[in-house]
Amino acid sequence: MMKLLYRLIIKNHPLIRRKKLLNQHRKVFQEGIQTTAEVMSRTIEEDKIGQLFPVRLYLKIKTPENRFEYIQTKALLNIKDLPENGKMIRIKYMPNNTKLVFVH
Repeated sequence: MMKLLYRLIIKNHPLIRRKKLLNQHRKVFQEGIQTTAEVMSRTIEEDKIGQLFPVRLYLKIKTPENRFEYIQTKALLNIKDLPENGKMIRIKYMPNNTKLVFVH
């Protein structure tokens, strides 16, 4: 019982969540598909990680099949690089998991 409780506490620790988010973004940057997206809305989520802020984005993306999809995702962005609503941005994403994107 104590081991299970310990795992739950460690798994939900803010530093562990931040490290996991950084690792996921690194993977998307290295292996993701590049495309363009229109920012429909954005919301700054949590405390910053270094100079980066976790931002929830609602995007309209253009898939490699030239279709448009709407996705809600999270990205790490510098506060000065926050895209405005309606702006076209370049992103990388994983087709099987659109929860995270890397914004160029």
